[in-house]
Amino acid sequence: MTYKEIKEIVGDAWALIANPKISEKTGKLLDDTLLFYDKDKKKVNNFAQNDNHNHITVRYFGEVSND
Repeated sequence: MTYKEIKEIVGDAWALIANPKISEKTGKLLDDTLLFYDKDKKKVNNFAQNDNHNHITVRYFGEVSND
């Protein structure tokens, strides 16, 4: 899934992603597998602790305030 595809599913939430492929040029997600998402980061982290994938990342897909 691409960043845009994940954003459409998770909205403004935290997402656990397996096997992320990240662009060296832009730093954006190019392809990956969405495993779990929730607005509560602790729930995502708890899910991640029990996951068996070798390569995972947690990303926030909401808007980040400049304040």
